[in-house]
Amino acid sequence: MENKTKIIVVEDEILLRKNIVKKIEAMADLNVSVVGEAMDGQTAYDMIKTAYPDIILTDIRMPVMDGLTLIKKTRQYYADISYIILSSYSDFEYARQAISLRVSEYLLKPVKENELRKAIINIIGRKQIDNPLPLPDRELNHSEISQYLVEYIKLHYKETISLSQLSIKFGYSVEYLGKIFKERINMTPSEYITYLRIENAKNILSNYPDMDIYKVAEMSGYGENCYYFCRMFKLKTGLKPTEFRRLSRK
Repeated sequence: MENKTKIIVVEDEILLRKNIVKKIEAMADLNVSVVGEAMDGQTAYDMIKTAYPDIILTDIRMPVMDGLTLIKKTRQYYADISYIILSSYSDFEYARQAISLRVSEYLLKPVKENELRKAIINIIGRKQIDNPLPLPDRELNHSEISQYLVEYIKLHYKETISLSQLSIKFGYSVEYLGKIFKERINMTPSEYITYLRIENAKNILSNYPDMDIYKVAEMSGYGENCYYFCRMFKLKTGLKPTEFRRLSRK
């Protein structure tokens, strides 16, 4: 049997913590298991030494040790753990710091079951890509190659990546990768990267109404090039980022 994905839930509000645990335990089809609960970062850190979790789902503001400190401290010794952070609107600056720590997912309170499920599925998929099985001694078919590419881009779209980099990584020519990718996704790799970045920006604009646009650009993979981000956002959505935000709040 495939090993279960082990999760520790860290949240100082006991009712919210129990509710999250209940939601996770209902996801039997994902083969996940809650191996620990903690009300603060220090308790969670001590728990890691024996529970060996794959995922830590943590609040940001907590007594004794906050979520950001937990992530920083844990990363020093347990590099393979993935993180889901919980935040409220007022926690945005904390959430931004957590994102800079390369957390895997972030969720707004109150936690919705479908969003929690999606976050866990995303992490499981990324771990499979980060730790792939050796390639078989046979020619991979188009579907297998393009699926691997899709998952790789989902993981790295906020970084600077190019098709030439991907061709080196996967051992195929630029032209070949572009062709088979478009056959499956109906987009070029570059178009798919842009799609993911714009979708991420739309999510941030909808959920964080007070965030500066240049920060949205930075968190969506555009670095400091806010002008290019705004131009691409308008090209893909027909709206300026500020217009999209205003309409999404109605």
